[in-house]
Amino acid sequence: MRVLRIATDGSVTSVDLIEGGRTVSQGLYSELECRAFGLVTLPDGHGQVIDLWVDEEGLYTTAINTVATAVAKHLEPRIAQPLFGHVVLTSSDDVETVALTDSQMVTVLHAIPITNRGDALHAVPDSQTRVNALRPATECGPGYRRRVVDELHRARHMWEVDAAGACLVAAEIAAGFRPESDYPDRHDPALYASAPTVSSR
Repeated sequence: MRVLRIATDGSVTSVDLIEGGRTVSQGLYSELECRAFGLVTLPDGHGQVIDLWVDEEGLYTTAINTVATAVAKHLEPRIAQPLFGHVVLTSSDDVETVALTDSQMVTVLHAIPITNRGDALHAVPDSQTRVNALRPATECGPGYRRRVVDELHRARHMWEVDAAGACLVAAEIAAGFRPESDYPDRHDPALYASAPTVSSR
């Protein structure tokens, strides 16, 4: 069950909540590193919900989670209470806890505050793996593609996640990893958040 964990240091990681056969509750205790957890349910903006699991004793035992608080306020601007400790984000189907959908993952990544140039690209799913795959097109040799270099340069200087993602998609098209038809939709969150599935190599 793939979910997101936002640590108090601001790092965001994708984790399998039931890895190794653990139950959802066991996974929450482990990822939150707490003795008791609470739940904050917020709208995802598309008719579903995103559940934020928090350390119930965090107010007294740990620091404010500024990134998770920013995400919560993005989802529900009326939220006034900051979140403390590590936070795990899941979804639910009115009966049980389920994994975040791809669109919910993108919604959360959009909500993460970008404070420095270049940070936006880090928030695009699998960005480092995808940039590494493009490396042959950025080095001298028969595979070199100037457009790939230019698009990656732009991506690293974007403030917004969608702009950085769009530049990464353009670089992947230039490298032959995606069809040219992806270009008109490069700003579509579902497209820039997905690894390329077409390759001419």
